[in-house]
Formats: sequence, C-alpha cells, structure tokens
Amino acid sequence: MKKWVLVIVAPLLAANSIEPSISGDNPNPYCHYIGGLGEVTCMPSMSVLMARREEFDNKLVMVTGYFVYAKVPILFLNPDSFMNSDVSNGLVVALPKNFKLKQQLFSLNHTYVRIWGRFKARPVELAEYGAYFSGGTLDEISEVDPATNPWGSTCLRPRMPLKNRDDIEKVARGFR
Repeated sequence: MKKWVLVIVAPLLAANSIEPSISGDNPNPYCHYIGGLGEVTCMPSMSVLMARREEFDNKLVMVTGYFVYAKVPILFLNPDSFMNSDVSNGLVVALPKNFKLKQQLFSLNHTYVRIWGRFKARPVELAEYGAYFSGGTLDEISEVDPATNPWGSTCLRPRMPLKNRDDIEKVARGFR
C-alpha cells in the first residue's frame, strides 16, 4: 500500500515543484538580464514582437530579420516580406549615430541581421513611400551582426530568375 501511495503522490509533488525558469520581477520568458547592459534585454522573434508590440514597447530588444536599406531602412521578417512590401510587419530602423555601426549596417544590406536596440511600438506612417504604417521602430541601436545560419545549416542558394524550362530543370537537378 505504501508503494502505491508513493507512486501516485511522488509525481504530483514533482509537478507542483516545477517552476518556470523566470526569476524575480520578470514574468516575460523572452526577457533576461544579460551582461553589463544594466537592464533587461528581450529576445523575441519578429513574429512575437509584432504580435505583442505593447508588451515590448520601449524595451531593449535583440531581433533578427532581413534588413533592407532604402529611402526608409526597414527590418523585414524575411525576403518574401520585402518583395511583397509587407512593411506593417517590419520595423523602421533608426540609423545609429555611431559611424562604425552605420557602416556595418549598410554593408549588411539585403541580408539577415541581428540588431540590438530599443523597440518603439508606435507605428511609423510610410504613406509618402507608397505604404501605410510600419510595425514599429528600432532606435538606440547598440550592436549589429550578420545573422548566421542556425543549427549548422548551409547557406541558402541565391535566388535566380527562372526564365525558361531549361533554368527550371537546372535548379531541379541541383536539389537531387
């Protein structure tokens, strides 16, 4: 009888003792104290950032996306979002005053980048550029890095225009 009680009660006690790995006053699993920054840094995906804008408003974030430097520099979710001008799910990137950071950002045009900065949830009107509103702004940029391929994957092949059947067959042979 004691064995049965132990078998039933032990898992219940273990389940009740499991707590999220979130510490102190920080209930957001995307936000953590990192290094000597002196404040919580949030690391949501672009999708989470767009869906929960108010939650991350005015917070320091590290976000990865597809950077395009144009009349208005924008961090898109991916190249398809750029090709479809989906600026409502993109972030306007306020260019840093630091020349080295600005130069690094320019050199990463049309690539995936990882940007550390302060997120402002207020949309930016882009009507004069043929769009409506952005998803917010990345300001006070402190670091910019090329986003590496995750989990050891290889680089994606560059897109090539498929003009005729021969081009399509060449690409298909390359994937076999």
